[in-house]
Amino acid sequence: ELGAILLLPLPAFGWLLLRYLSCRRVLRALPSVSDPRVLAAWQELRRECGELRRPVLLLDTGGRGPGPTLFGCFSLRLLLPVAKLRELSDRQLRLLLEHEYCHCRAGDPWINLLGLLVCCIAWYNPFLLLARRRLRSCCEMECDRRILDRHPDAVRDYGNLLLQFASGSPAVSSMAIALTESPRELSRRIRTMTGGGCAGKKQFSGRICTILIAGGLLFPVGMVAVNVKQTAAKRPVTKESAP
Repeated sequence: ELGAILLLPLPAFGWLLLRYLSCRRVLRALPSVSDPRVLAAWQELRRECGELRRPVLLLDTGGRGPGPTLFGCFSLRLLLPVAKLRELSDRQLRLLLEHEYCHCRAGDPWINLLGLLVCCIAWYNPFLLLARRRLRSCCEMECDRRILDRHPDAVRDYGNLLLQFASGSPAVSSMAIALTESPRELSRRIRTMTGGGCAGKKQFSGRICTILIAGGLLFPVGMVAVNVKQTAAKRPVTKESAP
């Protein structure tokens, strides 16, 4: 049983690796962002809030694909549809870039990767899949809270920004963190913002949710250990093993 538990994650890890390499191959063809307005807003944000531990490469997806998406973990790439960003006001552009900056500053790509690895190890456990979805939602709402704490009068602009980039499709990859991923998640986030949840009540930390996911992973291994112990206790004593 322990051997089966160790072998079951291999197909999930293989699928995750193939998806990652496929996305990397697509991203290599994307040009870097050259729009001076976007670059100036990003540099101003870094000056005000501080430099990030890891540099972020801004890539231009044009008008195709999903909305702003943060991809990767070791080397971060921020995918921006520059053609759509030209329609935003300066304040909305700043809020959008600040949202992605908060993800990088909080280490959310690493939290997302840890959640992915845990789900690959115990992919047969549906509760871990639900916990990972909740983990990503908590990370998004925590970024919303931080932005509205800094800009308490920007609830309307920020909500309209989320609605503008709402998408019914998931992110380009499971290793990516999109600005909005589903209408259901977006509805929950907007209700939290308009109800005062982000201003007066902090959401559960994504790191705490990750610890709970890792704790749930221990149950299958613990069940095997208990089963082996009970089997050893019930084994009859033979004459050869008797003292």
